[in-house]
Amino acid sequence: IATRTELKQEIAATRTELKGEIGGLKGELVITNERLSVVETVVRDAAQQIRMIGSYVKNKQEVAIDELRKRVSKLEKKVG
Repeated sequence: IATRTELKQEIAATRTELKGEIGGLKGELVITNERLSVVETVVRDAAQQIRMIGSYVKNKQEVAIDELRKRVSKLEKKVG
């Protein structure tokens, strides 16, 4: 059977060990949050670029369709 003093020492050692582990976990959490912040920024930037590319392609497509309509109209007028 352990004495009270031994039990107190064990409890104190366990607390110290737990505090160290918790401190390490807090540090890892800070690093993880920083990484996630970077990922979030990159994803937002990528989404914005994708939207811009989509708008650009849509605009180019509309211009091309308009040009084709004009050409078809000219040909239809020639053929009668």
